[in-house]
Amino acid sequence: MRIARQYIVNEQERRTAVLLDIETFEKMEEVIENHALYRLMEEKDEDDEVLVCDRMK
Repeated sequence: MRIARQYIVNEQERRTAVLLDIETFEKMEEVIENHALYRLMEEKDEDDEVLVCDRMK
């Protein structure tokens, strides 16, 4: 995925901000949210108790 971006610079020509088109921003936001959800689910799995049964009747 190519990220089209524009930079905002200050008087010393140093980059201070980035402009992204809304489509790119929304894709990035979705990826970040999905990653956070995955990490939360993974963390929850580690906290769950596991019961082991030798035989089910």
